Amino acid sequence: MEEPIESNLSSPEEHIDQGLWTSDFITYNLNRSRNGQARIKTGTIYKSLKTGEITCFKSHNDEVFNISDNIFIESSQTDPYIIGCITSFKMVSLHLRPTYSKKDQLQIKLNRYYRPTDVPEMSYNIVCKDREERMIEEISEYVKTRELFSSDYNSSHSITSLRYV
Repeated sequence: MEEPIESNLSSPEEHIDQGLWTSDFITYNLNRSRNGQARIKTGTIYKSLKTGEITCFKSHNDEVFNISDNIFIESSQTDPYIIGCITSFKMVSLHLRPTYSKKDQLQIKLNRYYRPTDVPEMSYNIVCKDREERMIEEISEYVKTRELFSSDYNSSHSITSLRYV
C-alpha cells in the first residue's frame, strides 16, 4: 500500500530532499496532433524509498497527481469525463517480460464516482426518498445536477487520458 504524502511537505521535490522518494523520467504518447505526428511528452514518477511503490506523477506541464487526488478521465470525445479518486499508480508492461522498458505505460487506478444519470433510477429514487425524510430543507436542482455518488468500483486508465482540473 502506498504511503500518504507527508502533510508538512508540499512538493515531490521536498520528499526527495528529505530522502523519502526517488524520481524517474517517463515518456508517454498523447493523442496524435492535427498533422498526424505523435506527441511524445516527458513526465516524472516519484517512488517511495520505503515501499518502492509509485506515489506521485508529475506531467509534462508540471501538473502533480498524488494518491487520493480527485481527477477527470477522458474515455471518449463524446462521453462526459469519468470522475474518480486515485488509489494507486502502476507501470504496465505491454509485453510479457520480467523487467520494465521505455515502452511500458503508467496506469492510474481509481475509485469511480457516478453522476445521478449513471445511477439506476430505482436506486436514485431510494436516495431521494431517504433524503426527503432526513432533511428539513429541500436540495436545489442546481445541487442535484452536480452531486456525485462514490462507489467501490475500481478502474485503470492510462495517464494519457488524464484531464486537468
